[in-house]
Amino acid sequence: MKRKESMGHNELVEGLRTNSDAAWRAFVDQYGKLIHSVAVRVGLNSDEIDDHFQGVCLSVLRSIGKLRDSRYLVSWVYKIAYRAAIDSRRRKRDSVPVDSYSEAESTALQVEPSIIEEMQQLQTVAQLMDSLDELDPKCGRLLKLLFLAEPQLSYEEISRKEDLPLGSIGPNRARCLEKLQKIYFRLSKQDPRASASLKPTNVSAPPKDAQQE
Repeated sequence: MKRKESMGHNELVEGLRTNSDAAWRAFVDQYGKLIHSVAVRVGLNSDEIDDHFQGVCLSVLRSIGKLRDSRYLVSWVYKIAYRAAIDSRRRKRDSVPVDSYSEAESTALQVEPSIIEEMQQLQTVAQLMDSLDELDPKCGRLLKLLFLAEPQLSYEEISRKEDLPLGSIGPNRARCLEKLQKIYFRLSKQDPRASASLKPTNVSAPPKDAQQE
């Protein structure tokens, strides 16, 4: 089995700036799921997802020198991926005359408010996950399964993967996000009271099968 590349933020950013092959392998291993998640949740198809990924990597290569603080690499990559995915949806919508679409196809190409809201929630997670290296491994794994897994995992699947009681996932999720939030504010030297958008209770709704617990 191929070993995945892993680098810390500083090493990875410096490697990307010099177009290092090892850095790009590590980038794909560490950020590929996030980029893919953005594309899937915006509604791109398989061909568009491949183009989106290549476009994001090209944008990262061109812009990595502008990243001032490597600690914010996750949210920086997220913003590039999100803008690229939304642009792709809009280009597809605008490239064909409206009257050539069926009603269902036309509706599917719209960027729905619910999608925008979900992407804003994912952005919040990306911002917080800039501090993931400081979080304990158990919480780190849980948050990745909750927010970055594609396809989205149910609470039952996460329970089996992490050997956690089903009823404990929600409370653990809240505790881990609270820990991550504190680390984020400490590293960024922000006042938690000044950034309501990073409250963990607003990050994401639980999977559908857990909402009835």
